[in-house]
Amino acid sequence: MRNTIGYQIKNCRKYKGYSLQAVSEATGISFVRLSKFERGTEKPTAQNINKIENVLMVDFSNTDIIDDEINALMAEFKESIFYLRNNNNYYLDLIESNRERYVISSNYYKILLIEYIVNVLANYDDVIKLENEIEATINHSMIDFQLFIEYRAVRKHSMKQYDSAMKLLKEALIIANDEKNMGMIYYHYGIIAHSCEQYFEAYDYLVKAKYIFDKYYSYLRSGKCDLQIGNIYIRLGRYDLALNKLNEWLKALKDTKEERNIKAIIFRNMAWVNILMRDHEAAIKLIKEAEKLSPKNGNAILYKIWCLYKLEDYKSAYKVILNNKQLEKDKIYRDRFILFSYLVKDRNEHPRKRTLDQAKKVYEQFLIEKKAGVLDFYLTILIEILEKSNETKELIYYLKIKAKV
Repeated sequence: MRNTIGYQIKNCRKYKGYSLQAVSEATGISFVRLSKFERGTEKPTAQNINKIENVLMVDFSNTDIIDDEINALMAEFKESIFYLRNNNNYYLDLIESNRERYVISSNYYKILLIEYIVNVLANYDDVIKLENEIEATINHSMIDFQLFIEYRAVRKHSMKQYDSAMKLLKEALIIANDEKNMGMIYYHYGIIAHSCEQYFEAYDYLVKAKYIFDKYYSYLRSGKCDLQIGNIYIRLGRYDLALNKLNEWLKALKDTKEERNIKAIIFRNMAWVNILMRDHEAAIKLIKEAEKLSPKNGNAILYKIWCLYKLEDYKSAYKVILNNKQLEKDKIYRDRFILFSYLVKDRNEHPRKRTLDQAKKVYEQFLIEKKAGVLDFYLTILIEILEKSNETKELIYYLKIKAKV
């Protein structure tokens, strides 16, 4: 059981900027006893609580309304995640404007949990402190603990700690007692299994998740499952099934701002499938559709340069490069952008050494990152460059890798 009054005292004291020593001096309660109150090893008397309340200017006995408000906020937040409403900043702003009220509640850990999940989804690095604070206070038998370890798994996945992520999700599945919660866990498990190249297991979990999302009319989540299933088909070389799945979702989308962004992602994914099929003209058309909805996307720019290069429209490709020099400063796209720039400058002639070196660099990066979805593509580019460079020994080495893949 969580030490409720000690938890409230500690949160309120820290929020108001008081040290234990300062509260001790103001109340006349010893530092050691105050520390015991906060840790739950000693229960404060009503008189002690009254002294602490007077110093911190709070009333710990009158928090029922705030407790209920936080419970309602958590329930609303979970629905927002399930229905992919993408209004996380609303919750952060609401929490910040009401923190002084929330901090005295025994449910304050739920506020921390909302902040933690939002930070994990935004891929912020500074979540360890929140994670440790929640871990120290949350009751492991509560359903909120299931939510906590689920998003710990999401964070582990972003750090490429796939085994740890799967272990946490299996634990979350055991605790989960609500179908919507199960749907979210299935969804995250499917994504992590996909990253581990366990495609058939990923497919099974995504189908389970999609069934639940459809049952409760969470069509954006259901579409996200379709997108992931489409990516699995791509990895298995079933480009026809991938395009069919992406087209199905595209037709189901409306014209809201959020759904326009999703449409842009679908068009880019369909362009990528056509690139893998070597239908570069079809890919260009899809990229143009994506650009109407989401201009200046890094992947779309790279796809466009590549397609124009393969179509031998070097002038147009070079123009795209000149208009998007900002990618040279973007660590996500920089190395691929430089590689494509070199390829366009070399045209279809004997590649320069810098082009070969850059192709190796990009391939090695994806090898380290274990990004199987694009690794084979850049391995093929490297092999094509080696063939033109007459680098027989290296060519044989990478052809053997290609054969294993």
